[in-house]
Amino acid sequence: MNSEVMTEKRVGFKLWRAANAWQRTVNHGLHSIGLTHVQFILLDGIAKMGDLDDIEDIAGRAPISQALLSRVVGTDEMMTSQVVRALEAKGLLDRRPSKNDLRVKLVSLTERGVAQYQLARDIVDSVEDELFTPMGGDIELFTAGLDRL
Repeated sequence: MNSEVMTEKRVGFKLWRAANAWQRTVNHGLHSIGLTHVQFILLDGIAKMGDLDDIEDIAGRAPISQALLSRVVGTDEMMTSQVVRALEAKGLLDRRPSKNDLRVKLVSLTERGVAQYQLARDIVDSVEDELFTPMGGDIELFTAGLDRL
């Protein structure tokens, strides 16, 4: 039996391929508005950290620490710091030292950041709808399986 056929049967390989296809499509969409997937993940983390019902309430609300953001979204702290600086340079985030500890950096979305986040969220939602709607009711079972991983 040839090794290509055997590889195709591996669950991990199929998951990797699906994740790559998803990420490629998301990156293509986000590129059109000048964002990367990691930048979106961090914007999304900031936006969702307060469980806000109204997205308009995000700009100007209490900032969160960069380290907490990194832990919540599961990114490396050094990489998070670099991406946050890039988002700050684009005017999408405010980043400042904490008054209590100058080593701690606090981040929050600017009004421009909220607008860019909303565009990005629409793109990512559209990609997910396109890719995952064909799964129908199986999507809940699939998602539950991923959560167990």
